[in-house]
Amino acid sequence: MNTDSSTSNDSSSCGKTSLKTTLVDYFNLLKYNRNYRLYLFSHCMQHTGDWFIRIATLLSVERLAPDSATAISIIILCKIIPEVIVTSFGGVLSDSFDRRKLMISLDSFAALSTLSFIFAVRTGNVIYLFAATVLRSTIVSLYEPITKSIFPMFVTDPEDLKRAATLNGSAWAGMLLLGGICGGYLAAVIGIEACYVIDSLTYFLSAFIMSKVNGTFSVTQSFNPEVQGDLMKVDVKNKKLGAKVRSNLLYAAHGVIAYITMTKDFFVYLVSSGFGLCAFLKATGTLTWGTQDVLNASISFVEGNEQETARRMGLIYSSAGFGCLIGPFISNSFVVKGDKPSTLQLACIGAFLLQVAGWFGIAGAQDNFFAVCAFTVVRASGESIIWMCATLLLQTLTNATFLGRMLSFEYSVCRCTEAFISYLAGSLEDAGYGKHEIASLSACIGGMMFIFWSVYYLFGKGAANPRFNQTREQEIEVTA
Repeated sequence: MNTDSSTSNDSSSCGKTSLKTTLVDYFNLLKYNRNYRLYLFSHCMQHTGDWFIRIATLLSVERLAPDSATAISIIILCKIIPEVIVTSFGGVLSDSFDRRKLMISLDSFAALSTLSFIFAVRTGNVIYLFAATVLRSTIVSLYEPITKSIFPMFVTDPEDLKRAATLNGSAWAGMLLLGGICGGYLAAVIGIEACYVIDSLTYFLSAFIMSKVNGTFSVTQSFNPEVQGDLMKVDVKNKKLGAKVRSNLLYAAHGVIAYITMTKDFFVYLVSSGFGLCAFLKATGTLTWGTQDVLNASISFVEGNEQETARRMGLIYSSAGFGCLIGPFISNSFVVKGDKPSTLQLACIGAFLLQVAGWFGIAGAQDNFFAVCAFTVVRASGESIIWMCATLLLQTLTNATFLGRMLSFEYSVCRCTEAFISYLAGSLEDAGYGKHEIASLSACIGGMMFIFWSVYYLFGKGAANPRFNQTREQEIEVTA
């Protein structure tokens, strides 16, 4: 009896020590890694603005095109389609130029682009709102693979990389939680335009913070040195007009050729890597949660009361933020191990079950708003686990020279599936299908994805392959 008591006390003490050690590790990462700390602050500023503008845009659509789920689907498509087309260019830029400088430039352009939303709202033209969304999305699409491929350059230790990914996901979720509450409140009390102004300020602040990061963050040269050297031999001031035109055309042609070559090399790498199918993991996740914006807008809507609609929408997105905040901590505490990429794949598989439970709960509780918020927490926790672990898996396994292109490819495919499912959700709602049927559809898709990825894992495919899960000691033994 005393022995059992002693064992229980030792176990409790060990658990407390482990938790304390984990928290200290996170604290030390932020304390001693200045560049990553600044990056994380910039990350927070940017995503705070993102959620303000997301809520403001959905409310703007409901104001300019009331009772139209298809209009909501179109605004989502205006956001997603540029991401599908442009993100690959962002990946090439990321692998060609200094990533920090690119982030500063794109943050500044994004801040200025927000003014187009205010113009659209003041003119009352939904077409202008669609155009503003396309412009903003184009800039953000270039930014996405750059910001994801730079932070592994700040953090190189596998365990610290896992912690950094968790902090990034938590920051995103925390800003969703904050942005949902504040965005909904400000839109209801002050007005939609206030959300757009705050978004612009947060992007300027993000650019300023990244300007304080020290170092050079490029992995390769953007052009062939021999060709670039030949171009520079000619004195621009002394060239005739024809020579200048030929030189500029040659310079542009080389850029196009470089893009095509880098893209071809990437697909060869993707097919031969042994984990290429994992680049589609997040895309299968968006098939499950891609209906969320249409359903959130529909569930939040209160006819004739824009203030209550804004408040309810803010609460739903805040609930999603809370779920996204706790999801990565759950997976890291019970499943993920920094030196075992297979655990990242396993965490994503388990997260599909959370998606299924959350969507079925929302389908059954659609008339109870607070129950919907509770099940949104469950659903969003699964979403955040897939979002974080799928990207971290690729960051862990992908060669650094291909990382920008790998992440841009993952993001583009992810956005393609989201565009498809969100447009389908809007069309189904306008065709007379209810929120219950659409939420149930999402749950069924999540169940199918769970079965597919479970079979893939059990057959040792992707990150589950033993060759990707050797410890450093095992690698030394194999080499010896």
